[in-house]
Amino acid sequence: MKQSIKVCLFLCMGIYSLHGAAAEASALAEVLLNGVTKGGAKVVKKRPAVHSSSVPLFKNSTVNVQRGGGLKKWSQEFNQRPLHVTGNVRQEFITLEEDADKYFFPPVSFEDPLGDMGFKKLFSTPKNTTMIIKVLNELLNLQGDDRIRNISFHDKEFMPDKKEGKRGIVDVYCRDHLNRGFVVEMQKDKDYHYLNRAQNYLAKAYTSQFNPESTDYDKGQPFYLISFVNHILFPNEKGYLSRHKTVHTGSHHCYLDKMQYVFVELPKFDKVNGRIETALDEFLYLLKNMRKISAYPSKSHVFEVYETMDKKNWSDADLRVATKMRDLRRLDEIKEEEYKKAMEEAGAADEKARAADEKARTAEESLRQSEEKSKVAEEKSKVAEEKSKVAEEKSKAAEEKLSQMNIDTALKLITFKLSTLQISEATGLQATEIEKLRVHAKK
Repeated sequence: MKQSIKVCLFLCMGIYSLHGAAAEASALAEVLLNGVTKGGAKVVKKRPAVHSSSVPLFKNSTVNVQRGGGLKKWSQEFNQRPLHVTGNVRQEFITLEEDADKYFFPPVSFEDPLGDMGFKKLFSTPKNTTMIIKVLNELLNLQGDDRIRNISFHDKEFMPDKKEGKRGIVDVYCRDHLNRGFVVEMQKDKDYHYLNRAQNYLAKAYTSQFNPESTDYDKGQPFYLISFVNHILFPNEKGYLSRHKTVHTGSHHCYLDKMQYVFVELPKFDKVNGRIETALDEFLYLLKNMRKISAYPSKSHVFEVYETMDKKNWSDADLRVATKMRDLRRLDEIKEEEYKKAMEEAGAADEKARAADEKARTAEESLRQSEEKSKVAEEKSKVAEEKSKVAEEKSKAAEEKLSQMNIDTALKLITFKLSTLQISEATGLQATEIEKLRVHAKK
């Protein structure tokens, strides 16, 4: 019986969760966690009824929920929790619902924080100031009196020193209680020159604090650039978070400390759902995966992100602007894809042309080599013919010399009164030739 009750409670809790009834599911979970008696479920005292809109989440704190909408308000006590929990506190992992793609109309529709409108809204909404301060302190590793206490937002456009100069417009620009400047940038698309652009932004922001007509350089405060990039900037570095400043190349001491950079390479952030531990983990995870989330979580370190990105909390004007910016970005992406495709096709055509040229050069080289071989063969044949001609001439000369020797021998033998037959056997001359020689000798 006890086991059957447990099974039924689990099934009911699953049904409530699927239909967005967070309060009912939480109440059933409390029953399961606190045990089941033989006679039935033992409900803990002072637990909320299934129709209650408030459920306990942490000790001495409650969270308001709304059917189908998830969390609506977070306790102030939890908002003040630090980003990283100390080793003495048991840290629980956070699991988020990532099934927005299976819904035609998901229970909650969140805007993409990597988009221009979403990112600027996330980092420039005044009610998110506490969360922004936490994120900046953690990313900049500020400790003690150096930690940011409060911030104020300023104009994001930096004017050039000259009228014809180019303006610098950043995503977020704020100053803290020490008048330090913080420039926050989101780079969603790959930009091969982004590091140069980032240095340009920070240089303009830093110089904006000085009056061009004075030399009040002693009043200069540090400026920081925090960049969230959706691609790999430093392929040879392992960590997703990197801090950069100017140091002495020998002692590595920092004397030029007024401009520093922080880069967060989101593709290197590899925390998976269900292993989200700290507020920074959750914040970065949401930057990458916000549009997959289909509901408010049962617990969160950065509830402000969900509230800010929830499209139900956006005005119609903001939604229209976000849609238009998405459409413009999509058009840019299509143009970029078409350009890349055209460049690839042009590259393929160039490659084919190069291959054809290479084949032509190879054929020409083969023809040239064949012609060279033919020429060599002709030269050899000519030399052979010359040698044959010389040999023939030598042979002819030898034959003529031999014939003359035979004639001379025959003439001598004629003087010795030898017969024609004897002379013919001795010289190989014909009888007629010998008779002619006899007539010639008599003359």
